[in-house]
Amino acid sequence: MSDVTVVGAGVVGLSAAWLLARRGASVTVVDAGPVGGGASHAAQGELVPPATVLAPLWRRSLKLYAELSRQTGMWWDEEPVGTLVLAADDPGELAMRQAAEEGRVLTGAALRAAEPALGDGLAAGRLMAEGRRLEPAAVLDHLATAARRAGAVINAGCGAVRLARDGAGWSVRCPDGTRFDSPYVLLASGLGTRDLLAPLGHWVPLAGVRGTVVVTEPAPFALRHVLAEAVIGRPGSVALLAHQMPSGQLVVGGSWHPAEHPGPAGLPEAIMRRAARLVPAAGALRVVAQRSGVRPCLPDRLPVADRVEPGLYGCFGHAGEGFIAGPGSAELVADLIAEAAAGAVTSRQETSSRTPFAFGRWSSDDGAGARREGSST
Repeated sequence: MSDVTVVGAGVVGLSAAWLLARRGASVTVVDAGPVGGGASHAAQGELVPPATVLAPLWRRSLKLYAELSRQTGMWWDEEPVGTLVLAADDPGELAMRQAAEEGRVLTGAALRAAEPALGDGLAAGRLMAEGRRLEPAAVLDHLATAARRAGAVINAGCGAVRLARDGAGWSVRCPDGTRFDSPYVLLASGLGTRDLLAPLGHWVPLAGVRGTVVVTEPAPFALRHVLAEAVIGRPGSVALLAHQMPSGQLVVGGSWHPAEHPGPAGLPEAIMRRAARLVPAAGALRVVAQRSGVRPCLPDRLPVADRVEPGLYGCFGHAGEGFIAGPGSAELVADLIAEAAAGAVTSRQETSSRTPFAFGRWSSDDGAGARREGSST
């Protein structure tokens, strides 16, 4: 029997396993599919300043990435390259993306000087000092390595699991009859968390939002910053979100479509057309790879990082910011589990229901909201 069973081997679950194991807990990770096979495998790899409410989780994540890099040699931007938020047609679009860092607004020649690859005629941009890049697949590999080195056991490819109360603890059960019993369970299972909790009487208004990322051949030009249109996340949209890897390849995304329907035909081409609208030279680049995944999204687009009931914790619903806020939220929940295991009742636990990341903060009306979130974005 482990001290903690973590359900989900994506960026959140692996982060939690690493953090708990290095504190001395025995940790078992269980995933229906391969390590990183959920939403994490299709992430784009930008760490841009999020909304102010997510800033504490983002800052925790940055510290954890720095530590992981020191331990494993993982590549990421130790120093920020910055983020340029773009308003293609109307400077007022910049107000749609309020971030934890205010930045400074640029127009005209100043905007082009900051990012020479941009085309003419863009309305405005907001330049923020923060903004970093990483390679999601490599991060997942390094997190799994760090978790194993700390003593965690990772069981991938178990098939769809179910969760059951077992006396004073919990049991995670696999289709082949294997069971993992522990006093504490952390659900970091993305969209699948909804189905795990429903038999226990917990309703969660999670909806899936599909995103597609394309990777180009190396570009003959350089992007100085992470580029992000202010209108990313608008219903049914394709907006520019892009960065350039050290190899010269562009990683381009920004689409937001309902998971219950197939993406629109020609989505990779539409993504590249949008990129060429803002960065004209991108139009000549050949796409060499693409990936797609489903983001787990709650109506307010904020994650849960909280206790669900005694011994059962949740860390899910990060929408498009799993790598931005995921490790930080995993650390927050790891703190709660460690305190509970030590028998400590902290002010943080007593007030967790009033935080922005509380479980059960939604109302019954949010069921329709979740469906709208998935079907319109």
